[in-house]
Amino acid sequence: MNEERVNDLSARITQFRPDPVASSGSASSASSEDWETPVPLSRLSDLPAFPVQGLSDWVRAFVEAEAEATQTPVDMAAVFSLAGIATVAASHVEVEPVDGWREPVNLFVACAMEVGSRKTAVHRDSTAPILEYERLLVQESALPITEAASLRRIATLLLAKIEKQAASAKNNLDRLALEEEARVAADALERLADPAPPRLFTDDATPEALATLLHQNGGRMAVLSAEGGIFDLMAGRYSKGIPNLDVYLKGHAGDPLRVDRRGRTPEFVDRPALTIGVAVQPFVLMKAARLDDFSGRGLFARFLFSMPAGNVGYRKTSPAPVPADVRAAYNTNLKALASSLERGLTILRLSDEAGTLLTAWREELEPRRRPDGDLGHIQGWSSKLDGATVRIAGLLHLAVTYTSGFEKPIAGLTMQAAIEVARYFVSHALVVFDHMGADPHLEGARRIVAWLATGDRTRFTKRECHVALRARFKKSSELDPALALLADHGWIRLLPGEHRPGRPSTVFEVSPELVVQNPRNARNSP
Repeated sequence: MNEERVNDLSARITQFRPDPVASSGSASSASSEDWETPVPLSRLSDLPAFPVQGLSDWVRAFVEAEAEATQTPVDMAAVFSLAGIATVAASHVEVEPVDGWREPVNLFVACAMEVGSRKTAVHRDSTAPILEYERLLVQESALPITEAASLRRIATLLLAKIEKQAASAKNNLDRLALEEEARVAADALERLADPAPPRLFTDDATPEALATLLHQNGGRMAVLSAEGGIFDLMAGRYSKGIPNLDVYLKGHAGDPLRVDRRGRTPEFVDRPALTIGVAVQPFVLMKAARLDDFSGRGLFARFLFSMPAGNVGYRKTSPAPVPADVRAAYNTNLKALASSLERGLTILRLSDEAGTLLTAWREELEPRRRPDGDLGHIQGWSSKLDGATVRIAGLLHLAVTYTSGFEKPIAGLTMQAAIEVARYFVSHALVVFDHMGADPHLEGARRIVAWLATGDRTRFTKRECHVALRARFKKSSELDPALALLADHGWIRLLPGEHRPGRPSTVFEVSPELVVQNPRNARNSP
């Protein structure tokens, strides 16, 4: 809500001196015809579905069929598919929208749904081709890894033998010669590769193990899971509750990562590209949001959030399975895309039309980040949306053009589709951050609504509200922004009154619609 409107109503709240005798339930409220329908405090009911029309044909066909087969919203399969493409493309593709600005294509995405939403099935089906491709890489690398391990064992034994001889040398000349030979052998051992079986993703790894996986796999790694355990690991489940976020922050941005541990060889990754694609229960995000490190260091600012409406209780019991040809096309194409990207780094650029659309999108976003804009309370997240849009455009482009040559510029239609996906994530992020308490005025308004609903109040004074909610609002003036928000949304309105003996108080009338908040009623909350 516009800050000027909050200040204006706050001023009016202070200036008005309505009838202090009027209080909760002391008089009947105005008839419902006098009130307009209030604006919901929650955006959840208005959330858009994922714009699947912007996906390539083979991805869209799979997403829609998977949603039908599992009886889940299309959002979950779409989000996991984006994460899947990012998994295979990360570290191999970057987008350069303008000279000097490059974006990798790895993503952090989280889909929040309640227990029983069949997250595991969608995760399994969406990541199946990635797992198959990883197995193929392991098979192809088995012989070279075995040979390299053998050479390292031989070199290790040789070095140990030379060191033993040097330690027992009878004269200085022999010892010096053996010491030089040992240095040569040690250098040769250091140069020998110690490869690990290739990995594309994990679903449960500590930050330290994740850094090692990035190091062992050329800077590319993904965390793909149907659970939210990664947030517990980030929070320090195995490190006495001390969060370790560096690998995630640097892995998203592509900043150099160096890990030094006592007794181990330093691990250095020049351009880490970490992808995260998880389905979590909403309470996991709420719990994680209470950690200062997560918000203070910008971890959540890097995530694209999806919170589709649940459909438990409305699902078909015998839905059609994913058609065999649709599943085969998805699996084959994703593996083919992964294979085509293995040859090195590809830089994608924008067509003139795509560049114009991106510029217009960025110009639209910037004023919305002002304190009085709809993205003002999530400036950190929205400031990364420009780059996220570019990353999404790169992924959509790869899925469309991998057979015809993805080196061609990103088309205007692809950029427009990416912007629509970004708009989708904006809507969902606002809801997620609202639930995480990013907007304190909205949270305060909800507290007032809950108090009003439990008492079937038709009128109330500001003084009554403050007394009842003193634990949340230490000073009565702290109520003003929340009351202004409720009035602006049409849930309450000021009652003008006259001065009477005693200390005056501000009186509000409550919308008849608020009766639905009473626990005895079965309708939805605002």
